[in-house]
Amino acid sequence: SSSSLSLKKEALRLLRRYPQKASQILPSLLKLLRARRKSLYPDVLLTLESFGDKAVSAVPLLIQRAKEQKKDRYLFLRTLAKVGKNSDKTLSFFLEILRTSQNQWEKIEVLKGLEKFGSKAAPATPLLIRLLEEKDPTLVLYTIRVLRAIGPKAKPALPYLKKLRRNPWHRWEVEKALRSIQR
Repeated sequence: SSSSLSLKKEALRLLRRYPQKASQILPSLLKLLRARRKSLYPDVLLTLESFGDKAVSAVPLLIQRAKEQKKDRYLFLRTLAKVGKNSDKTLSFFLEILRTSQNQWEKIEVLKGLEKFGSKAAPATPLLIRLLEEKDPTLVLYTIRVLRAIGPKAKPALPYLKKLRRNPWHRWEVEKALRSIQR
């Protein structure tokens, strides 16, 4: 019923205030994700995000659900970026999304997540170089930020970044990325 759903959503909102209790709350959240209660997904995902690294055990299920989603996949990608930033599984999945997705919002969420990986995101460099040639300035901006976070391991991107120096929209971020990569 709708009152039951409202009650569950309110309970999830309250749980976000207690990230220190993540280990006790996480099994119930995973149960809700397994039950495929799509109406609760946004609230469950926000609650998981509030737990950060403490919810890393949710990564395999988040990846599975993200693969099943078409409409709201970006929500799962955003959550993965926050809870799985040290997970090899998350990194592999993000690379797969960059290779296959045609959705710019999905790519932007992945790029935000890859930035948190820092130099561990170096395997993404060839894909990132291709994204530097995209027409969408926001996508290019996030790509530059990931390359900056990767640092010296992103050296193959230097010639492409130098070409972007002329673009006033990206100039400042490009300069920061070049300094980070050339250090």
